[in-house]
Amino acid sequence: MFALSLFKRKSKRKMDSPKDDFASFDIVRKFSWGNEGPISVVRLKNSGHVYDYLEPHRNVVRVYKCLEVIDEKQSSVLGHSIFMEYCTGGDLHDLIDRFLAKPDLVKDPVLLKHVLVELTDALIYLHHGYTRNDTTAAYRPPPRPWTAVIHRDIKPMNIFLRWPSPGFDPLRANLPDIVLGDFGTAAHQHDIATATGTSGNYPPEIRAEMAARHAGATWTPPPSSRPPMTAACDVWCLAATLFAMATLQQVPANPPRVDEDVFGSLIAECIASCLRAEPEARPSALDLVRGVAQVLRKERDEEVLLPTTSQLLHTKTAPQTQRPL
Repeated sequence: MFALSLFKRKSKRKMDSPKDDFASFDIVRKFSWGNEGPISVVRLKNSGHVYDYLEPHRNVVRVYKCLEVIDEKQSSVLGHSIFMEYCTGGDLHDLIDRFLAKPDLVKDPVLLKHVLVELTDALIYLHHGYTRNDTTAAYRPPPRPWTAVIHRDIKPMNIFLRWPSPGFDPLRANLPDIVLGDFGTAAHQHDIATATGTSGNYPPEIRAEMAARHAGATWTPPPSSRPPMTAACDVWCLAATLFAMATLQQVPANPPRVDEDVFGSLIAECIASCLRAEPEARPSALDLVRGVAQVLRKERDEEVLLPTTSQLLHTKTAPQTQRPL
């Protein structure tokens, strides 16, 4: 079993973790530092206990362990080392880079449908606790009362590609699982007191607050009982990711519809509705499953991925291009 080791210097919420040391892991490969700290691929010597914040889900990255990093001299917690699933297919940001390097490639609607369908399954689980039975195609409600988990930082760099085991699903043999990761800013809805995320990727309702914060001004929220960040923020960020894949651009202030001749009217309307300025006007993950995802799943399974897209999906190293997203 392989995992990704990520050292987080700061942790807003302390996760329960065993008092293990790092002797239970072998370092396989070291990467350069990420936004949160050093990153390595490690092999778990034994896979006994699994410490998951959420139940296992195909479209949500797995967390195997979370260990406290202790400063023995100060007897204080420096941070946490998170051992999470390593997805061998890279991330959507890398994939968009590959498309940027070859702008003349024909756009592939099958890939966009696949990402939409898979991320919708991730959001309906996080927001509502529903999971899909791949055998019956039915969505099961949560077995217990569910408190919505808001990711708060959905973007191409936090969406990973995982190639499933051979024979897992013949209909998707040429498509990787789409896995939502980096839950460093995720929180239960009732625990959210402030907004967060990535600059340039804020939903409209968050931009005013962030602009005021960066300017050192006092931000006055609108007269509403709405929490600072809701599930509608995740829905907007999902659509922003799809928009980036379709246009190779960030979402502008007044986003145009994506090309219906290439991607179809259903996807164009879905992205447009999820990018609405008013969060209450956006569809929920449940709405997306009922009105869009089921149809697009069937279309995806009946269509063929373009050979050029398949080749880019299997490219190991992304070209070094300027990243506008």
